[in-house]
Amino acid sequence: MERRPFEIIAECAMDGFPTTADIDRVSGAIEGARRPLPYVVRAAVSPPAVFRDGRYVLESRFIVWADSGADATQAVGGLLETAGVATRSIVPSGRALSPSDVPAPPRRARPAAAARRAARRAAPRQARAKPKKPKAKVRARKAVVRKAVRKRPAAAKTSRPRATRAKIRRHATAKGRRR
Repeated sequence: MERRPFEIIAECAMDGFPTTADIDRVSGAIEGARRPLPYVVRAAVSPPAVFRDGRYVLESRFIVWADSGADATQAVGGLLETAGVATRSIVPSGRALSPSDVPAPPRRARPAAAARRAARRAAPRQARAKPKKPKAKVRARKAVVRKAVRKRPAAAKTSRPRATRAKIRRHATAKGRRR
């Protein structure tokens, strides 16, 4: 049998008057339980809670890819149980959904991808990053200064006037090389 999309409506029972924080908490719990299930493609909670039979009821709509309506209803029941949300009823809606109107479930199962991400996070990281190499221009300048210092003969050093030798020494010191 081929999977088709079904819309399931669940009534979540709430004790006392639900505040916005309570509704957000229920919505977050449902969304957190829905993420690992690839066949449940959409879950929405309708905010205004309705008072029925002595309790407040919050309506939730789910779109599930399943073989039959019964399978879709069971899937939503398990999802709400995982989320820890008390339910009053879970029924399929009478609305017919076409596969082109609903996002298709992902091709790969999400739990395997989540396990790979967790394994990558658990891998030990290096203590320190490698030191960066100096930029090419800086290396070239240093090489030129070194060559200039090496190529001069000893007699040339002493034959120059004192001021010129001092300039060369200052230049070499400023570039990080001392003679």
